[in-house]
Amino acid sequence: MLENLTGKWLWNKVDNYFADLFAPQDDQLKAVRRANREARLPEIDVSPVQGKFLYVLIQITQAKRVLEIGTLGGYSSIWMARALPKDGRIVTLEFEPRRGRHLVPVGLRAAARLPSGLGRSPDGKSSQWPASTVAGRR
Repeated sequence: MLENLTGKWLWNKVDNYFADLFAPQDDQLKAVRRANREARLPEIDVSPVQGKFLYVLIQITQAKRVLEIGTLGGYSSIWMARALPKDGRIVTLEFEPRRGRHLVPVGLRAAARLPSGLGRSPDGKSSQWPASTVAGRR
């Protein structure tokens, strides 16, 4: 019994409770998580509670610009973009071109796409620089 109170089971119960209470998932967020799984992206998205935390941080700091390094499937990008004012912008950088494709269908318009292949990466192993998506609010 004590194992249940201190292990992963308890953590998941508490996290799910707070997610349901403070960070409910709408259809767009659910669709992105589902698309990420279907695309077999690494399961390293932020949790709903962490997404809400990013949202709150952006709102309390009154940020107008956000730089995200590592888009993955765009789940955290959506949370942060929703927290920005209408004139706010988020720049999200992703090394893998197949990632971050879910930003446009959920209402984040892509304002620019920087081409890859601009030079050598810092590790010298790749000729591809990270793809970049600049997104604004709807």
